[in-house]
Amino acid sequence: MSNSAAPHSILSIDQITKVYYDELTQLARKNRRMSNSHLKKRTTLLFNKNLSTVNISGMFSQKVFVGGAPPGISDTEILNAFGKYGNFTIEKKKANEKSSFFYVIYESNQCVKGLLTTCVINSVGEFYTRIGTHIVQVIPWEINNSHYVPATNMTLLDNKKVVFIGGLHGKMTAKFIAEVFSYFGPIVMVTIDVDKYKYPIGSGRVAFSDSQGKLLILYLPYQELRIK
Repeated sequence: MSNSAAPHSILSIDQITKVYYDELTQLARKNRRMSNSHLKKRTTLLFNKNLSTVNISGMFSQKVFVGGAPPGISDTEILNAFGKYGNFTIEKKKANEKSSFFYVIYESNQCVKGLLTTCVINSVGEFYTRIGTHIVQVIPWEINNSHYVPATNMTLLDNKKVVFIGGLHGKMTAKFIAEVFSYFGPIVMVTIDVDKYKYPIGSGRVAFSDSQGKLLILYLPYQELRIK
């Protein structure tokens, strides 16, 4: 008897649409387990799109991400670099052998704007500043970027056509995500989950106007969506 695995099959869209909506989650998990058992490598769907640039005149979260700092950085060094723009607190300072990151939480949106106006902006719209002799990246968040509804949308939101997404980079706006996921079908709305400071926490939801968009994501053997 052969030890080789049985051929892997993926349900067709016609078959899927006959399944009741309350069974979709269970079936999706089963299908992903089947995919993982037969795919030797992780399948990646790669999108070559530029991330959105920041409008400094917008309304920002009072919280900003700072990355690429030296691993042994002290609170005093952080205070000297960021205190000139206003009072702040430090959240979630973490480090590995090569670098560290943390969040600076200011008292107001105006403090963040003051910081951004002194940063160096590279060709793709990323913000950089200095902590002593070290160059670090600053990632702010425009509050309006947490929610996006296409101007052409005339469809009511249906929770049965909503997909949860995770592992989002801090620069991915709701509009950008809508452009990426429109590959699967028409988008009704995209929302990004935020914390009490209205800063993104790395997850969100995509609502499609029809069932096919959600079903394609649940059943096609893509294990990862990556933005180049």
